[in-house]
Amino acid sequence: MAESRHATFTVSELMKGYVTLGDTDILSGYKTGLFAGTYIETQLTLNCDDMDRFVHDPAHAAVPSGSVISPALGGTLPISGGEFQLFVNTENDFVRRMNYRLFFTGTQGPMTLSGFKCLTDNPTAGIWFDCTWLWTKIFQGHVTAAEEENLKPIAAGVINLYILDFIKWNIFSFKTGGRGVFTPLIGFIQFFVFFLGTMIRFQFAKWLGRWVPGGPN
Repeated sequence: MAESRHATFTVSELMKGYVTLGDTDILSGYKTGLFAGTYIETQLTLNCDDMDRFVHDPAHAAVPSGSVISPALGGTLPISGGEFQLFVNTENDFVRRMNYRLFFTGTQGPMTLSGFKCLTDNPTAGIWFDCTWLWTKIFQGHVTAAEEENLKPIAAGVINLYILDFIKWNIFSFKTGGRGVFTPLIGFIQFFVFFLGTMIRFQFAKWLGRWVPGGPN
């Protein structure tokens, strides 16, 4: 098969945290799970076959693969589908979401891990906090975002990205590809202009309040 005409990328991510079965509140589930030791881990590889689409499409979507690891849910559970979205617009111009939707199957049958990170202009929460706390709920079945609104989660908690894991997994695993000599380089530049541009604007929003030339868009 010929290489894609578009720049592609792949990146891996490892996150670790705690959830509580039967809890529907994220913070309560995290605190209870922390003391009870109900550990959860996500080992992800995020794949995108068209960097131009990823950067310019409002969904900014990539495809996740890998595993959800949770003894309480059944052990090491391969991800069979879902979606990852980076810096998605919201109704508030000063809020961007990173959305995770992971489909897997464990002791309770098909399940969905639905989580989000929230990049904001709130000065009391730094950029690192915004980008590393995955507010997580787990639902029975493989459900969409629309279906999730009417469902009660079977577990809730927080999954964290730690700095050493970020360096080892995210930074060193990031790769671009595509046909030709310059396509991977162009894709690399596209991604980091989008990624770092968003991060820098929100960091200035935290420092200076809502006065950011051009806004965070």
